[in-house]
Amino acid sequence: MDINLKKMGEIEDSENRRMVFVTVGTTLCDALVRAMDKKEVKQELYRRGYSHLLIQMGRGFYTPTKSEGEDGSVAVDYFTFSSSIADHLRSASLVISHAGSGSMFETLQLGKPLIVVVNEDLMDNHQSELAEKLAERKHLYCARPQTLRHMIADMDLESLLPYPAGDATPVAKLINRFLGFLAPRFLTILAYFWPLFASTTVFLVLIIAFGGVSQLASDAHGAQAGEGLLDYVAGQAEHTTEPEKYE
Repeated sequence: MDINLKKMGEIEDSENRRMVFVTVGTTLCDALVRAMDKKEVKQELYRRGYSHLLIQMGRGFYTPTKSEGEDGSVAVDYFTFSSSIADHLRSASLVISHAGSGSMFETLQLGKPLIVVVNEDLMDNHQSELAEKLAERKHLYCARPQTLRHMIADMDLESLLPYPAGDATPVAKLINRFLGFLAPRFLTILAYFWPLFASTTVFLVLIIAFGGVSQLASDAHGAQAGEGLLDYVAGQAEHTTEPEKYE
């Protein structure tokens, strides 16, 4: 179901409009949707100067409460799926996301402030490891459903550092080293089709989606290997010049 952007916010161009976009991707993450629907969370967003809350609830069963924002809180709307998620991300002043690598990296590439809420219902949650590592590097904030309100209250968006794109070759070599083999042909193919990947982060999304590389590295070469890969992925920004702060 596509949401009508113009209908969603008739004051889309208003300088007073500050929208928070919540996304769970294609997953079921009712814990995040429930947390966003709590009165105290919405009031905290309003207190921090946000006017609208748009929730993409995915395959979830919990339905949040719509609101016009007439009760001294944010205006709330929701939808399940949309072909224009990128448009919603670009329109947002703040993004609150599940820990899916695709959602995280797409948001970071757009330069949007991001709070990642870890889904504690997942038994084998490698995505949370990457989110926590990126939070350590100050590229995003990482919270749990029960700590979300406090995170919103305490967050300092000026302290976040953008996550820049980089060259995929070092990442590919690092992955090869951790997995214990060399694949020059793979690197050649990667270089040839590089325009399709566009950035290191998109490449990493594909790698994570098709294999859980950090776990494979850990299994093959011990915990330090997997941890080292996460450090490398999260630490790309260290090789750049002084980044600009978020507005």
